[in-house]
Amino acid sequence: MCDSVAFGDLPDLLVSNILSFVGGKDLAKAACVCKQWKSVTWTNPETWRSAYIIDFGGLPPKSVNDKDWHAAYLLEHRWRNDYDLEPTQISANQKGVLSLIFDESHIISGGWDASIKIWSVLCQTLLATLTGHTREVVCLSMADNNKLVSGSYDSTIRVWDLEGRKCGACLLCVSDDGEYLSVNCLDASKGKCVSGHDDGFLKILDVESGHCELTLVAHEGNIMDVHLDVPKNRVVTSSIDLTIKMWSFDSMNCLVTFGDQRSIYCMSVVENLIICGSVTGLVVLWDEKEGEDVLILDGEAPWVRCVHFDGKRIVSAASDKYVKMWDVTSERRIRDFHGHSALILSVKFDDTKLITGSLDDLICIWDFQKHTQVPGESSANPL
Repeated sequence: MCDSVAFGDLPDLLVSNILSFVGGKDLAKAACVCKQWKSVTWTNPETWRSAYIIDFGGLPPKSVNDKDWHAAYLLEHRWRNDYDLEPTQISANQKGVLSLIFDESHIISGGWDASIKIWSVLCQTLLATLTGHTREVVCLSMADNNKLVSGSYDSTIRVWDLEGRKCGACLLCVSDDGEYLSVNCLDASKGKCVSGHDDGFLKILDVESGHCELTLVAHEGNIMDVHLDVPKNRVVTSSIDLTIKMWSFDSMNCLVTFGDQRSIYCMSVVENLIICGSVTGLVVLWDEKEGEDVLILDGEAPWVRCVHFDGKRIVSAASDKYVKMWDVTSERRIRDFHGHSALILSVKFDDTKLITGSLDDLICIWDFQKHTQVPGESSANPL
């Protein structure tokens, strides 16, 4: 007859191996078994790394230090399950927020009233207002050397020095025939900027000087989104002519054309993967290496206005005023976010925040970088 062994007498290595097969909810329960199991749960990062994979179907898009796996698990759990988190709302006073970008310190919004506003992420207070455009500011992109590039329906692209808070260069966008071209989209990288316009026109400009280096007709219809990656010598364009095109940046020769039966309104590019939002309400994942769509997600609402992708999560917004989050690995819609009463025209997110702008003139911020309990954990007995 074998002698019984108390849980507390098991070797740490064996306990660690046992716990590597359970998810976060069971880890929280295991930590309550005895002091030894609680210590192993806390000190062995592999337990939380394994729980992350079990509960969330894979690793996060960015590498995680060994000591940070517990925090990474809590953060992902909050993204997926914290339905009580209400967004912080900023009243932009721009008659509608049409575009926005953000980093760790600042949010920059482009408005229906032709203004550009810079906000503090920490305090949600207005830091500066940039004026110069005469119509709606529909696209923004950060360039090198603390420069901001903005595009407007007034047919101009402006380059702003954010330190001096002033416009350093302005390009009036015209066709070869001298017709004014509204700026629908732009993207900056390594001192260059690519912009998309009506009637398929595409422009390349030097950010420092504001000089237009090239104008070409890239599509048969309006270009609705562009992606520029100078280090990888790549430009990606999407259009209502039902095509996505990839270009060599140095020669601007078209390398690949993806055909599609859905008018594409927006896109987001990570490595060889291209996420497109369509007017039919579908979110489509294209693999440029395969030259075909590899995933089609139905948001159940027409006209996807904006989309953002980090390699693992897709966030999109359509005409139903909801933000939808998808997991690429599981091909599932994880959750919806609601904070606006009108069309959402811009969505951006990073590891810890989701920020949206809408025609209701609000900027909504969901900040997930806060303490949250592990599933199944008692608030009276935190890990």
